[in-house]
Amino acid sequence: MSDDKRLQALIVPLRSMNLVVPQVLVAEIIPFPHVSVVGELPWFEGMFEWRERTIPLVSVDRFCNPDEEGRGAMRSRRVAVLNGIEDVVQYGIEISSIPHPVRLGQGEVRSADDGKPCEMVAALVHAAGVRAAVPDFAALENRVAQALKQADKSVEA
Repeated sequence: MSDDKRLQALIVPLRSMNLVVPQVLVAEIIPFPHVSVVGELPWFEGMFEWRERTIPLVSVDRFCNPDEEGRGAMRSRRVAVLNGIEDVVQYGIEISSIPHPVRLGQGEVRSADDGKPCEMVAALVHAAGVRAAVPDFAALENRVAQALKQADKSVEA
């Protein structure tokens, strides 16, 4: 496969799984920011300031593993700020360590065919030798948009 048909991606480590994310969607990796808690959803961590904007922070780990300890219990050390593709302009996801880049061609991605842990995951794969989840960005951003609306209503009340 030629280099122009390879996807620049990042393997993004979470606590319970890895995500494989197109590199173009990752705006920045930052140290864990101060988070203002809004809403009551355990996976919706709240809002934080990034580049003079206030954006939402979510935990894919906690969404996919709702029995995980409560909000803030095992705080991640970093956040990946992602550019949205549908419902949200930017949002952050908790990550456990610095992502590593990979160039993925057709031969480097194989289906893991063992289900998917939650609706925010489109598929489980082996990408460049690493077991990873491919996020369902539409579902993730839809849930974030819903959580933002719910948080806005609770602030207005």
